[in-house]
Amino acid sequence: MVWVFSWTYALLLLPLMRALVKRAIHKAGQWQKETIIIGSGRNATEAYAALQSGRDSGLQRTGLYLGR
Repeated sequence: MVWVFSWTYALLLLPLMRALVKRAIHKAGQWQKETIIIGSGRNATEAYAALQSGRDSGLQRTGLYLGR
């Protein structure tokens, strides 16, 4: 019976604790990777929009170069 409770708690608490730790690290600014977007046209603007909307991706936009 203890075995069933142990596995149940592990399956429930492991994803929860992982999310909480990731959020704490992200708030501390440690889960960030600086990213520069280089390009032009629709692809560059879509990449910019994706980085702006995905706050939890771990990518921090530090530069944007839109060529001709």
